[in-house]
Amino acid sequence: MYTADSTVIESSMEPATVRVRPEPRVVVVPEQSPSLSRGEAPAHEMKFLLDETQALQVVQQLQEHLTLDVHAEQDQQNGYQLSTLYCDTPAMDVFHRRGRYRLFKFRLRRYGDSGTVFLEQKLKKGTEVRKHRTEIDLDLVQRFEQPVGAHADGWEGMAYHRALERHRFLPVCRIDYHRVAYFANPPEGPVRLTFDREVRGIREGQWSLTGQQPATALLPGQVVCEFKYRGPLPALFKSVIQSLKLTPQGVSKYRRWVELS
Repeated sequence: MYTADSTVIESSMEPATVRVRPEPRVVVVPEQSPSLSRGEAPAHEMKFLLDETQALQVVQQLQEHLTLDVHAEQDQQNGYQLSTLYCDTPAMDVFHRRGRYRLFKFRLRRYGDSGTVFLEQKLKKGTEVRKHRTEIDLDLVQRFEQPVGAHADGWEGMAYHRALERHRFLPVCRIDYHRVAYFANPPEGPVRLTFDREVRGIREGQWSLTGQQPATALLPGQVVCEFKYRGPLPALFKSVIQSLKLTPQGVSKYRRWVELS
């Protein structure tokens, strides 16, 4: 089970005729995944949009340093499914990056068929990231359908609920995808490497993270690769970027869905 943390870096492909999956020589460790949420150095995220060959090359180059995420499931191709409900204002201020809305996102995230949901506020400036998370039961998500005043103070999602009302946030879409995640522990400190595939978007105007509505493929044949680290870019990641000539780029699943919807 994923645990909530006040400033945590998340544990964070369209089918082709032949699918090449990275298969590094790694093992799943029984203990909790190393945290990137401690320490004074800022957290950073660097994204790349790759094809399957490039994704395999990244894993092959780093495989001797990698450990699979402790939550990886063999029947999920050593990964897990995620569903994320994205919020925006009626005027789509987050999408248009208007004023203060250009720096943060509010979203609700569910891992697989878990009975819990993470309420997330993500603030990002350049590569620097801060994320605040609160964990609630799945059946409590429906409370956001009512005004804050309809619920007594003290429930876990109250502060988040107030923030939703203050910023005029409503649900816009749900993004589903498959993630394979790894950890490494170089001299600079623990890092995280993730690959997101089968990214699909669903219009969702209700406070819901369930259901099987028709979905739109957002990044067919592409893999969203993300390097997550603290402090300066670790030599481990720097060597991969240089040797494979990778180019970082902004990849927003939410923005992609809006552009295609």
